[in-house]
Amino acid sequence: VRDVNSIELRFQSAVLYAAQQSKAHTRYPVPPDCPPLVQKGECHVNFVRKEQCSFSWDWGPSFPTQGIWKDVRIEAYNICHLNDFTFSPIYDKSAQAWNLEIEATFDVVSSKPVGGQVIVAIPKLQTQQMYNLELQPGKRIVELFLNISKNITVETWWPHGHGNQTGYNMTILFELDGGLNIEKSAKVYFRTVE
Repeated sequence: VRDVNSIELRFQSAVLYAAQQSKAHTRYPVPPDCPPLVQKGECHVNFVRKEQCSFSWDWGPSFPTQGIWKDVRIEAYNICHLNDFTFSPIYDKSAQAWNLEIEATFDVVSSKPVGGQVIVAIPKLQTQQMYNLELQPGKRIVELFLNISKNITVETWWPHGHGNQTGYNMTILFELDGGLNIEKSAKVYFRTVE
């Protein structure tokens, strides 16, 4: 990262790229070569990592997309960076309570361990927990387990027509050494599948 930075993006036709990749791949066939003629779609879409229905489907026309999916930016950091965080709700039948497994992935560029604490809160469920952590240099994964009191009523998410799609706002705040605060928020939905 310099004082002045730039990002250059070059786009190529997804249709042409898929055709080129298909032609170069000779080890085994990758079906389907093309969609049924009635769909008037594009061929070899299994060779490009894009939304497959953009190239036609039985319910829609062929409009292959092109462009940037998410925001593009240059980021600089000298302590650590939160690359990603995911979470999974888990219902414990024996305890009749909900829990949340949280996984955060960090890139720690500091040469020394980075300590601090994490605060996870879901206000509508009257839930807040604090954890201490120490991140060693390198790529690190932090796993947290959030317990939700069984005395709190958790409304579950239901498919359309079967009930409400209740979601809960969750914040996760990493307060780390060097005055580094990283805060993320997400909507959490509780459901089970049988």
